[in-house]
Amino acid sequence: MKRFAVEKGWLDHLLAILPGIMGVYAVAMSVSKPQLASMLAVIVALSGIAGYGLSLAFEGTKTHGIDAWLFAILGLLGFFSSRAINGMLPEEGFPFAILAAVMMFALLVAGGLFAWRDATLLFLSLPSLVLFGLVGTIDTWRPGLFLFCGYLLCIALLYARVHQRTMIRWATEGGSDSKLLRRDVWRWMAGPEYAFAAAGTIILLSFVGAPVIQGSLTGVSENFRLTVQSQVRNSIPQGNRNQRTPPSVVVGRGPSNLSDELLFTVKMSEPHYLKTQSYSDYSPRGWNHGGGVSYTSLGFSIAPEQLKGRRSIPIPAAEEAPKPKLIQTTIRKNSEIKSILPVPGPIVEVDDTNMRFNEAPNGMLLFDQKTSTGEQRRPPISEDFTFLSQVTDIANIEYPTDEDVKIAEPYGSYDEGFAVDRNISKKLISEARALTQDSPTIYLKLHAIKEAISSKCKYNLQTEAIPSNVDVAEYFYFTSKEGYCDHFATTFTAMAMGIGLKARYVTGYLIDPKKVDENGDYIVRENQSHAWSEVFIPNYGWVAFDATEGAQNITPADGSNNFLAVIKKFFTENVSSIFAAIGIASLVGVFLLWQRRPTTEEKLNTRRAAVLNANRFQKSLELLAGHPKRFSQTHREFADFHQERLGKAYSAALPLLSTIERSLFGKNDLDPDEFKALKDQVSQFEELSKRLAKDHKRKA
Repeated sequence: MKRFAVEKGWLDHLLAILPGIMGVYAVAMSVSKPQLASMLAVIVALSGIAGYGLSLAFEGTKTHGIDAWLFAILGLLGFFSSRAINGMLPEEGFPFAILAAVMMFALLVAGGLFAWRDATLLFLSLPSLVLFGLVGTIDTWRPGLFLFCGYLLCIALLYARVHQRTMIRWATEGGSDSKLLRRDVWRWMAGPEYAFAAAGTIILLSFVGAPVIQGSLTGVSENFRLTVQSQVRNSIPQGNRNQRTPPSVVVGRGPSNLSDELLFTVKMSEPHYLKTQSYSDYSPRGWNHGGGVSYTSLGFSIAPEQLKGRRSIPIPAAEEAPKPKLIQTTIRKNSEIKSILPVPGPIVEVDDTNMRFNEAPNGMLLFDQKTSTGEQRRPPISEDFTFLSQVTDIANIEYPTDEDVKIAEPYGSYDEGFAVDRNISKKLISEARALTQDSPTIYLKLHAIKEAISSKCKYNLQTEAIPSNVDVAEYFYFTSKEGYCDHFATTFTAMAMGIGLKARYVTGYLIDPKKVDENGDYIVRENQSHAWSEVFIPNYGWVAFDATEGAQNITPADGSNNFLAVIKKFFTENVSSIFAAIGIASLVGVFLLWQRRPTTEEKLNTRRAAVLNANRFQKSLELLAGHPKRFSQTHREFADFHQERLGKAYSAALPLLSTIERSLFGKNDLDPDEFKALKDQVSQFEELSKRLAKDHKRKA
């Protein structure tokens, strides 16, 4: 027997489990674990398929009615076994700070197996929502937003179908004819259209209202996000405590597709790198802050010198430059800088003492801006902000003569607070030693490493992701020999560490002297985000080395003649948008096809055709009245309200109204002869209304 269109079927199970698949995939990708993401998504998908099979097997039995209990029991077991489950997952599972992701994964698997009825199917949206909440908090994987849009559409469509089934069941249990729920006003109130429109309105309001809420809570949300991100990045994996901490910065993740969005404009006394963060703890997949990050509140005292406020506490010893140079920098107002201020080096003086900073030992600056009351915060930077930064003066560094600047022994140290990272590839260390054995000074050794990397490796923004089970720097230098700034900076820093130097990986922005606005200020866009290296040279300080300089750029050009390369580049850059568009189009198509599908009742009677005739009649009335019918009005109420405007047509409409009402709401369907007569009467009324409308227009 053919299934009734509104009955629960495979589509409902798909709509319930698909958000869970997207949720587990997004949260795993947010912590840069693609293998984990794929495995979790496949497991949730398989549980959904198995659950649909079980639903069909037990349909009509008593077991089918206890699905919620089975769901609850298995879900609780998985919930309380989350740490054990996490230990069995690939790539060391999830960091402890977001162990909730494993708990939600367990609930999704349990629901996929035992969600057989509407109530349990709808419950699956909750763990999926929690997972997307974690994705938004971690805020490191941009395609997560598109998957969240897919989640909303799936849940909206599922809610619409469940709503209609529920209304039909209630109508039947109350003794009403469920067919009436497909008529006139009832069709919207009881059918899927009403539920889908309601869900769509909520989604729309969420997208419109979210930016307003986000703007009003910027100070709180940024601090909360940084806290969670820090916990995630510094958590020890539960599966093996002898392993290193997961990297804060993952290198080798695949093609880099930064936008051309303008972030800020800046005026500088001379072009210089603008740093945001630095990392000195190397792992085979990326970088961590050495020893974690602690902050000191940075204050400024009023000073009569060049700017208003002078630094009131010493520059951290690790950042002090024996040979300093000052660079004056002005960050223009209305910039897109958030929380971390990009600086050439440690701040010495400022022109606005209302700016408040928390400074890390590595020079990273978290900032906010006080209001006139000193209590509330407003989004920075609201006014131009000028400051002086101290950097290393590298004049004549190419030719140092002091004995103490010569290279230390491998695994040596220039101060007791620094120890060479022994996680660096031995093969890479051997290569670095071979490259530098004939160089007499630190600078020349570093220059030799830089030249070797930039000449051997090529720059390519579309480089494929590096396999997860290999050392990033070693694979880049010896195998792929292609990458972008992350790869170059990682390899140079690791090599410098490997020969006993104090080095670090730095992120921030590259200033292009050619990119200026009409005021002569440097323009900084998102695609100017950059990574480079800094090495501490005694008697000088931290000196920047950019191994990307001089490397051949083989990134496919936008106008490439290689058609396949152009297609691949387009799909790579727009993969999230394409999948989102396909998903939205598929859901809308399924919904429209499902709506247009004729049901068994529509094939057996003429009620649907009666609705179409009623709509034609309504349009004729609206043409004469010059006003559309309100959603809540019946046809008779509309005709009575506009009786004067209808004129002669009103008397012709009265007998037709009775027939239309009987065709829509009568106990029995019209017979074929009555239906043919109704159709002819509606056609005649259409002709009358058109003729009268022309007369009204001519008289006016």
